[in-house]
Amino acid sequence: MIHLFTHVPVTQKLIRPSQLPLLLRDYQVDGSSGVLWLGGIDDSQIIMLLVEGMTIYLAHLTKDRSETVDLSQLPSLLPSRNSIVRTAWLPAEGVRIAKAILDWHPPADTRSCETHDFAALLQDWSQAPGNGVIRVTWTGAEGFVLLAGRSTPATAMYAGSGRILIGAEALSAIHSQPEGPCTVAWYRAPHLPALPEGEIAPLREAFATTMIQLYQNYARLAGVGLMQVLLAELNRKTVGNGWQIRFKANLVEDHQVFPSMAMAVGVYRQLLHEMAQHTSMVVGLQVTDRLFREALNLLPESTRVLLQQYEVV
Repeated sequence: MIHLFTHVPVTQKLIRPSQLPLLLRDYQVDGSSGVLWLGGIDDSQIIMLLVEGMTIYLAHLTKDRSETVDLSQLPSLLPSRNSIVRTAWLPAEGVRIAKAILDWHPPADTRSCETHDFAALLQDWSQAPGNGVIRVTWTGAEGFVLLAGRSTPATAMYAGSGRILIGAEALSAIHSQPEGPCTVAWYRAPHLPALPEGEIAPLREAFATTMIQLYQNYARLAGVGLMQVLLAELNRKTVGNGWQIRFKANLVEDHQVFPSMAMAVGVYRQLLHEMAQHTSMVVGLQVTDRLFREALNLLPESTRVLLQQYEVV
């Protein structure tokens, strides 16, 4: 079983199975961010990651494996009895770190050392190619540093004495930790070669063209204000997942590096699905279906063919 945190403050709440949808709705309305743990069937565990009320990750964990699941599968994984929901309230950066650990578990390297050894390990590992997370644990505190491959670490989280620090404050607290024994773990993303841009560019452009057409049609139907709400929700999805994709009114900034076409198709499908879910809650399923059909009909034929070829829509 994956243990995400040791010293991050956690609240507990006993709920009935029927109360979970209401609880998640309240979190969505409040724009809550954090990690939720729920007890599953047969001593399994369910981990849910929220960014500003949006579920960006849901996994079913057993003793031997971890499997990502869809939100619609959640009721079938929960016991019929009352259960405890444990929650760690975190800023979006902390949720991103949690997701990276879940994605890249188990660690590539784990060492027991002294606090003064940590700076050298951080310097060494931050120069390695690819993304990663370094986790350092002391008796009463823990720190996390997100690595972006051969660059100076900027995203970090520190938890100790019932408080959570983010960014520069977290890095300062980590480096200021009193001397003593600690455990350092290095989680690394699989180092996969990036797909040549010439190969991914047509699909990248087709996705951007489709999204712009969709949310401009949505703006004409529901208004610019609701379109801005949609864009904010899509951007929360990309930030929470660590994707380098941002949505603006007349532009899609897509700098995400993909190791394969299958990976790109998967990300683009998720974002289109997220958009369809959002619009259907506002204007209904039938209007959303019509919105998508009309938008696709307005696309150049070459774009439609490419989207159908890769089954993006």
